[in-house]
Amino acid sequence: MSWYSRGLNQTLIYWAKGGQDVYNKPSFSNPVNKDCRWQEKEELFLDSEGKEKKSQAVILVDEDMAEGDFVYLGELGDSSSGASEIDPTVVDGAYEIKSFKKTPGIKANEYCRKVWI
Repeated sequence: MSWYSRGLNQTLIYWAKGGQDVYNKPSFSNPVNKDCRWQEKEELFLDSEGKEKKSQAVILVDEDMAEGDFVYLGELGDSSSGASEIDPTVVDGAYEIKSFKKTPGIKANEYCRKVWI
């Protein structure tokens, strides 16, 4: 376990965006738990089109994620979340990832991964 991973002491639910369904709506993978560090703070970032945006939260994670994926602060099985849904767009409190950046450490054997929602 790296120094970076030890700081990820919270859990989020993650839905990876897939293709399109037969009605041309985005489809998503089954939700899974991921370790994270969820920081409720506004921070300016650049989206994929180079436009400056303001985040609602910044999340540190230990795996790559992508714009268009969804996250929810909590764990699968938490009955209050309703986050076992396969469609995160209907889950209250689920957020779309607006930007993802990955920065290598000095030795390039670990990465700092940040998600902005």
